[in-house]
Amino acid sequence: MIESINLRNFKSLGDVELKMGKFTCLIGMNGSGKSTVLQAIDFISQLMVGRVDEWLDARGWSVADLNCKLRKESNVTTGVKFKTSTGKTLTLGWGIQPKSVALHGRNHAA
Repeated sequence: MIESINLRNFKSLGDVELKMGKFTCLIGMNGSGKSTVLQAIDFISQLMVGRVDEWLDARGWSVADLNCKLRKESNVTTGVKFKTSTGKTLTLGWGIQPKSVALHGRNHAA
């Protein structure tokens, strides 16, 4: 089960950690970032299967469009922490540079 999702410099999400439960509901006013959170989760899934180029093309976006305009950083980083059925906690993380879809991955088992 996914325990948390970390997003840094993704669109309007400067530095966010989403704690996840068995049921997680996103609520908020218009323009508060609910759709951006869902786009980020979709983005992470595309990173995992290696389809970022197609994902960006389908939206008419470039890699630079993913960067948060509120931060000086030029790379997007994401992370997912989850617990396996055996009880192990795993953390997977990715980074993406603004001029290319060069991914820098990491994973840690606890």
